[in-house]
Amino acid sequence: MEILGQLPQGDHANVKLSSRMLLPVSRTLQFQIFKFYPYDIDYRTLQPQRVAQSDEDIIAALGRLEFWASEEIAHFVRRISLEPWCRPELGSTLASSDSANYDTVVNTFFQKISLFVNLQTLDCFRIAFPQSSLQQLSQLSVLKELLIERCDISMADPPSSLLRLKCLKFQHPTGTHEQLEAEGAHRWLRFIDLPKLQSLKLLSPRGTTVFFYDLATVGVMSSLRALDISFGNAIPTLLIPILMMAPALEILKATFWGTPEPGHWTRMNALPSSPVPLLVEYCGPYELLRLIQPGKHLHRLTLSGLDGGKAPPLLESLHPFRDAMKHVESLGLSLCDFSEPTFTAICSVFANVKSLWLRVSYNDGSDLYAVRFTARWMVQDTLTYETDTLGFQHP
Repeated sequence: MEILGQLPQGDHANVKLSSRMLLPVSRTLQFQIFKFYPYDIDYRTLQPQRVAQSDEDIIAALGRLEFWASEEIAHFVRRISLEPWCRPELGSTLASSDSANYDTVVNTFFQKISLFVNLQTLDCFRIAFPQSSLQQLSQLSVLKELLIERCDISMADPPSSLLRLKCLKFQHPTGTHEQLEAEGAHRWLRFIDLPKLQSLKLLSPRGTTVFFYDLATVGVMSSLRALDISFGNAIPTLLIPILMMAPALEILKATFWGTPEPGHWTRMNALPSSPVPLLVEYCGPYELLRLIQPGKHLHRLTLSGLDGGKAPPLLESLHPFRDAMKHVESLGLSLCDFSEPTFTAICSVFANVKSLWLRVSYNDGSDLYAVRFTARWMVQDTLTYETDTLGFQHP
């Protein structure tokens, strides 16, 4: 099944031609992903606009939905992608936010979503969730993953029972605080059974503050293992209370958008720490190491810097954690300078690295060959351990 699943979806129907025994497998593969386009969108304007569909398009969309939601097909579906159909040539009448055609198709979809009894993943892009949509989602017993990008739940009623998700991914890179609040982004965590959530991805620099605007309403995320979080140019004061709500966290990825505010070092050092003792992987600025206090379980580490990755302060930030760094096996570093003393110092801190990746953005005028040659010479003559993988990137 896994091998055949690597084939393009369009070829899944041909699998049955090789053998009748593969007919059940063919049908499972052919119908496991349902892509549904409830409306059109015009990206040629500054703000993408929904475009009114013709009556024929509406009938075709509803007919296609009827087929996929049928008793013969629906139980095969494991993933649904719900997004607009992009037609660049469109220049017809723009649909208003309360378009009857739009509401008809989207409402019909959510009314039938309970028929997809084996649905595990719902991926939504630019969808305005109708009033009863969250209630319909709460009835899906095996729904585990919800991927949300630029969606609006401001009009959706609270579900009678919480969504039992394992993974929530929220993405809105350009959304302002006002826009995210207007779209109801702050409501998502209220509707999810947080003790069951295992992975949370907030890929929106302003989404973090909107999601956690009222920490008193957010309970302990006792099962959360992976957190991928984004911040704007403000110091992540929210990070500490969020970490305190996730005692079992194993993977932390922190991304900063924009330029740090002046005096970020002073304010960063004033923040209290919140140790993450079970942390296995960290990817983010080295300045946050003091806040998360990694321990002996740390095996994968990728460090950058709010200062661009200057080697001296990066190395200095590692000193309090030398015991923890001895357990790191996979290391990635983004530096803005590189020299033999720097590399030697890195080698002395990370004694058991098996995979090493370096990104050097500036090296005193040295070109790619010089960096590659110097680093390879250091690996051969300076390191006392084997390095299985060594990668380089130089702009």
